[in-house]
Amino acid sequence: MRINVSPGRINNNNLVIDGGGGFPQPPTTSMSELFNVETFELSTNEVRPFQEVTISWSIVAIDNTINMADYRFRLKIMGDSTPVDADLAANGSVIHRPLKKLYYVITAEPRGNGSGQTISQKLLMNVDDTDCVIISLTKDAFNSFAISEFDRFMRETKGLQKRKKPVGPDNVDRGYYEVKTVFEDIPNVIKVSFPFEINTPNFFDADLDVKLKVFFSIDHNESESFLDVHVDIDSDFDYSAGEHILTAGCTGIVSKAMNSVLPMVMESKKAGIEQAIANGIVSFVNIFGILDTKRMLSVNILSDEIAFVLCEEAEAVTPNPIGGNPNPRNPAPVNPVVIE
Repeated sequence: MRINVSPGRINNNNLVIDGGGGFPQPPTTSMSELFNVETFELSTNEVRPFQEVTISWSIVAIDNTINMADYRFRLKIMGDSTPVDADLAANGSVIHRPLKKLYYVITAEPRGNGSGQTISQKLLMNVDDTDCVIISLTKDAFNSFAISEFDRFMRETKGLQKRKKPVGPDNVDRGYYEVKTVFEDIPNVIKVSFPFEINTPNFFDADLDVKLKVFFSIDHNESESFLDVHVDIDSDFDYSAGEHILTAGCTGIVSKAMNSVLPMVMESKKAGIEQAIANGIVSFVNIFGILDTKRMLSVNILSDEIAFVLCEEAEAVTPNPIGGNPNPRNPAPVNPVVIE
């Protein structure tokens, strides 16, 4: 089927489907007739790949008869189906880390309709990727690294083993039985969960959950960049509810005692874990000697990979906090670049 969509050639009467159906119709009133975007600006017009930019806005209704709660506002990138923010407040700001040149727009739609219309001008965001490369470490590759460290830790620790799956209908499911890795781009952290089991002769085996939060940062001075890896460790030692009952609460006493000393034990392991992760990352990134000519500018945790940005950077950049992005070269607010 082919329809002529040239100007002046559309006959709406011919578009009616017998028996109903079709797509929801867009609002009959233009959203730009209902709302005015008073401010829409960027903290800087140009960044390196994945550097932070702050986008701020202020939206007002044309008159006081319009209930803004009945409408949804979105901050979008033109040509990208995933919004930067899917439900904007009327006034606010958000931080974004663009990878390439793009345009930001604000759209509006009646709630429940889903047919958004652009109500703002387009803001141009330039990304300077001159002499830059982006190296990606996949989630699966990082998880394989975590599993190898999990296995090494068990080999080096007497009585520690991998948690066994329950056998038979009378045994209670004890959560998870494989190393789990979760990447979160907000707040830029990797979470790793290790399902250990402590083998105790002539007694019940206990569960030991060890959970890591891994953060990255890059600190810069005039001529050098430094990768920092920071790890938070949480642990929990416990027995099953049935084992607590069978021992008349003795396992509860053991659990309480173990959980009081485990934080100190885990703290003693933290520096080694951080060093292992840092060494593994630098070895991966520098496999072709790329750090001989480029410096690492940022570490960015996405939903399924870690993206390392390396550029030939002659000028000094300011240190950045944990989370991984150097400050924009021009951090002061600037007038937006507007494309009509």
